Amino acid sequence: RVFDFGRGEDGAPYMAMERLHGESLAARLEREGSLPPKDGARLVITVLEALAAAHALDVLHRDLKPENIFLAREGSGTVPKILDFGVSKILGDDAERTKMTRTGAIIGTPAYMSPEQVMGATVDLRSDLWAMGVILYELISGRLPCEGKNYNEIGRAHV
Repeated sequence: RVFDFGRGEDGAPYMAMERLHGESLAARLEREGSLPPKDGARLVITVLEALAAAHALDVLHRDLKPENIFLAREGSGTVPKILDFGVSKILGDDAERTKMTRTGAIIGTPAYMSPEQVMGATVDLRSDLWAMGVILYELISGRLPCEGKNYNEIGRAHV
């Protein structure tokens, strides 16, 4: 959660956010290898609910991966939180989407990128859903669905 933001006396931007205690989903996967299907599905559903809130505001994350999902300790349980909206995009009208396509910029982490991201094509909110499908697969199986020795091999596998 963001509590405050603005510019300091020196003009530098700041953002005050909640302090989280816990671990990343990546750390948990590293330790446990995989999760029981029921636990993996429950976790992904909770993340999808948070993602739906971002999508309702036309915010595309573009880099969902276990490192950007934090399992925050709250009370006697954990609550997954989506982190790092640093490469997110606010989708606007068609002119903005076209401008995004013209750049051809490939943004994201190859193992979790949708085929559209891999190809540098127009991306929309469905790219985040693709990434969540990859994460669910990894949570349950303990491995990525598309692997390769380099970016090109991984990208071809996604496409």
